[in-house]
This record gives sequence, structure tokens and C-alpha cells, in this order.
Amino acid sequence: MSAEPQPGPVGPLLEQLPDPVRVRVLALAADVLPAVADVPVPLRRVVQFAPRRRARLGGAAIASALADEGFRTAVGLQVAAAGAPPADDDAPGTAAFAWLTRAEDWQAAYDGAVGRLRPAAVGGADATEAVRLRQRVEALEAQL
Repeated sequence: MSAEPQPGPVGPLLEQLPDPVRVRVLALAADVLPAVADVPVPLRRVVQFAPRRRARLGGAAIASALADEGFRTAVGLQVAAAGAPPADDDAPGTAAFAWLTRAEDWQAAYDGAVGRLRPAAVGGADATEAVRLRQRVEALEAQL
């Protein structure tokens, strides 16, 4: 499977992604933001933030910029260049990587990862709390 972003179906919008996936998308984008060419004007100041502050303080601006397919593609190229996709047991990371990079068969990888998120969420209040806490830990780790 190639990590080179491919044109094709747009897929779900950022705001339609499950919360843990959206958090990981913003964290991945924040990590590679300084390497992205042609950063939109609203993000130029965000690029100068310390890495852990980019997603937290610039998250809304990053999310808004990712609505532009060209910018999402540029971020996806940098995410793909930064390293291998997350391990299969990291469903939010796998879905976020697939959504950003749009590699060949990205939709299947994204759908499979999101499908692994949902069973945990339907296991009752304890499972819901565990998912919420896991998401919070991931968000905090992404800020470090």
C-alpha cells in the first residue's frame, strides 16, 4: 500500500470524524505543520508555536485549513513522509493516518479502524468512560 496521497473520493469531512480520530488528525497535522509548504495565512503564526502547543492553541485554525483539499493533501504528504502508519491496534491513529494521507485503499483502512472504535463505545457506561479517558490521554500525549 502506497503512502502517497491519491486523488479520489473526498470521504468524510473532518467534523464528521469520530472524536478520537479527529483529535489524532489535528495532532498529526500539528506535528508536520512546519514542513508543509504554502501554509495558509491564518496558520503562519501557529507554525511558530512550540510543537505541543500547535494542536491545542491552533487546533481550530488547523481544522479550518484542513477543509481545503489542497492543504489536506500537503499535510498528508508530510505525514506520510514523517513515518510509517500507526500499529493496527491504534485504531484512532490508523484512521487519522488513512484520512490524511489518502493512500491507495485508504477508505478501507479508515473504515476498518473506525469499525474497531465503535464496539468499545457500545459496551455500556464503563466502556464509554474508558473510551473517553483513552481519548483524553491520547490528546494529552499529542500535546507533549
